[in-house]
Amino acid sequence: MFEVVLLVKTKDEEFEVVLERSMTVGRSPDAALYIKDDGLSRINSNIVFDGEKVWVTDEGSTNGTFVNGQEVPKKGFNLKDGDKIKLGNHTTIEIIFETLEEGNGYHEEVKESVEPQKQKSVAVSAKTKTQSQTVSKQQQQAVPSAQAIFTPTFIIVLASILFSVILVIGIIAFIATRGSSGTTVGGIDIAKSLQDPIGNLEIDLESTDLKLEDPFDVPEEEISTDDEQVVSVADWKTTLDKAKEPRGAPVGMGASVNVPEEFRQYSQRGRFLAIQAATALYEGIRIPGDYAELAELVMQKQLVELAPVGQGYVIYAVGGNGARTAHEPFTHFIIQKGLSVPLYRNLQEYQSGIQTTTRSKELTTDFYKSPANFTMASAKLATLDNLAKNFNGKAFNLGNPADRKLFRGKILTFLRPPVLKVLEEIGTQYKARFGRHLPMSSLVRTLEYQTELSKTNSAAAKNAIPPHTTGCAFDISYGYMTKEEQEFFMQLVAGMEKAKRVEALRENNNCFHIFVFPSGQRPPESVINKVLSGKF
Repeated sequence: MFEVVLLVKTKDEEFEVVLERSMTVGRSPDAALYIKDDGLSRINSNIVFDGEKVWVTDEGSTNGTFVNGQEVPKKGFNLKDGDKIKLGNHTTIEIIFETLEEGNGYHEEVKESVEPQKQKSVAVSAKTKTQSQTVSKQQQQAVPSAQAIFTPTFIIVLASILFSVILVIGIIAFIATRGSSGTTVGGIDIAKSLQDPIGNLEIDLESTDLKLEDPFDVPEEEISTDDEQVVSVADWKTTLDKAKEPRGAPVGMGASVNVPEEFRQYSQRGRFLAIQAATALYEGIRIPGDYAELAELVMQKQLVELAPVGQGYVIYAVGGNGARTAHEPFTHFIIQKGLSVPLYRNLQEYQSGIQTTTRSKELTTDFYKSPANFTMASAKLATLDNLAKNFNGKAFNLGNPADRKLFRGKILTFLRPPVLKVLEEIGTQYKARFGRHLPMSSLVRTLEYQTELSKTNSAAAKNAIPPHTTGCAFDISYGYMTKEEQEFFMQLVAGMEKAKRVEALRENNNCFHIFVFPSGQRPPESVINKVLSGKF
């Protein structure tokens, strides 16, 4: 087992970056590895590591990409340990293979957050890592040995200082404890709340142990498929296997494809996400904060459920790492704090539940000081119960952990009706051409889910109105698609973007992100500019 380290040398600096999966290189801040070199194109090159091999492709740059003096062909170039990539006027990247010992990987010591093209660049992260992990030859010569530093005298002095610090902290803690009743919240420990453990939804498929896990996108969970839905588990599994079958040709990011302008990032930073947020504002789309608010949208018929296998698509994965564990009670999401509290109908439920909740007890105690919040919580629980009694022909007992598990999986398989129509339009044409369904994932989400997800996944949107919370966005995995399939899909959707029906992006995680304008038109520039300026 090995990992790939990129030793980057520019005119002004030298630093190392761990190649997690793929990394675009260019002079645009939109590039994953942003380098100030006038000889680079906006997105000059892309370096990819699939766990076994490493390769580089040129992304149509003006001055090309070279490995050991040879220009990289259109199909890309397989890299080996010690290869040097030359690009731009004065940038070189040396490829270093580092063998990993079990549980002792370089990336486990300092894990770089290299986001896909639509997120921030890693220039700052790379510099931080340079300071903490990379020591140049000159610095190595100047660093004294450990023996010289850790003398007996030094250790005794250090121990004395540490003992004094611990003693002072203990005294302060004792005074603070004596001065508090233990129930009054003098201040919410947000840092502690953010460390609240996040579990995964473990939604089991009936009659099969196949897991719907998307290796390319954000961590997602399997869907629930039962006898009352459109297809059987066997039909769904067959359809999904067909979508994932080997092609006998390069696929995903390993395929050298021509990416149309419509699937590239805008030169104006933040514009892609701003257009999607502006749509929600302009069309008055309500964003669900938690499951209860999402349930209300479902009951109002603002969202429609997707079958596991539909017209030209097959659901690949839904839900995910940002959701709570299946057995836990439902919660209310406090947007201002980005945290959740359990839902209690009355004081009696609160007094019983506060002892066992895994949520922040301090925040929960403070929240339920207001009697009005019991009323609000009771109404949210009633909404969930009402939907659960007849959820599209299926009943759930939300007092039963197993039913809560299925309910949560089911409610995350929804989109807005106009969005589903566009998905079916794209999927039908793709299936007619290639004889297989589009593997899709990441449907509607709540703000609560998105907030939890952003703590563990750098690719998750962190803006005020994340696209998937609108019910207007979905992802298509191109990880199994050949060059022909990807280019057919992109040309089809690019035509829709030219008609101002959708926004699209080919992300560097083997996913196409598609956002559909429910009204069939893009929001006015004035609204987009307000979002970009933060004046909304």
